Amino acid sequence: MTHRFSRRSLLAAAGGTVATLLLPGCGSTAASADTTSTAGSTATATATATTAAQSPLAGTAFYVDPASDAAVQVQEWLAAGNTADAAQLQPVAGTPVATWFSGQHADPGAAAAELTAAATAAGQVAVIVAYDVPGRDAGSYSAGGAADADTYLAWVGAIGAGIGDAEAVVILEPDAIAHALDGSNTSLTAAECYALLSSAVDVLKQQPNVLVYVDAGNSDWVVDTSALATALLASGVRRADGFALNVSNYQTTEDSLAYGEELSDLLGG
Repeated sequence: MTHRFSRRSLLAAAGGTVATLLLPGCGSTAASADTTSTAGSTATATATATTAAQSPLAGTAFYVDPASDAAVQVQEWLAAGNTADAAQLQPVAGTPVATWFSGQHADPGAAAAELTAAATAAGQVAVIVAYDVPGRDAGSYSAGGAADADTYLAWVGAIGAGIGDAEAVVILEPDAIAHALDGSNTSLTAAECYALLSSAVDVLKQQPNVLVYVDAGNSDWVVDTSALATALLASGVRRADGFALNVSNYQTTEDSLAYGEELSDLLGG
């Protein structure tokens, strides 16, 4: 797959209720896809975009995990004859899920290979949220991350190698740029963070069918969108397929769209 940086959108929801906006950068037509996510473990996505000419993700069927907690619970309730509760939960079980990779896998390459192979076998596309930058979450609730830049890039490389030739979407490092801008990540300077993300984009884009979206925080965080656009450019967004908003926050779709369009304009969208 080849994709140009253009102003088109994928809408996603994080935390089960909100919308995440993924924008590439320089056309004029917007297409959308509804997605939901569970921060820290999974993000879910359901494509409703219109045509492939409008977005590289238009018409994409994202991966539905048949072994998710919700799917297993539905089957258990059905086996017990509890059809009413099963019916209530089935919409959740049937929602595509994108998996968060946050350093929890002993072999991230094998985990990525297993995930994308399952998605491909189902005729679907896996979505991965890569979340292990050094100083992750500025030492807050999701503190952690790779020990250093070399370890981080090796981890990203393992994920990319695991994906191989499979189709996949990778959302790169929720909140990392926003934390770099506000100076709260004491493990990396802003310049070091941007350089690391830029290198990660290049590593992931070695795979022929991977779409990469660099995270840009949310509409209620960075007020100076010009500074944010500059940081995105330093982080390799032009060599990626666009940027992501609201991955692990709760801003409205309307606010995310408006903020995303403003940011896209600043990037030349």
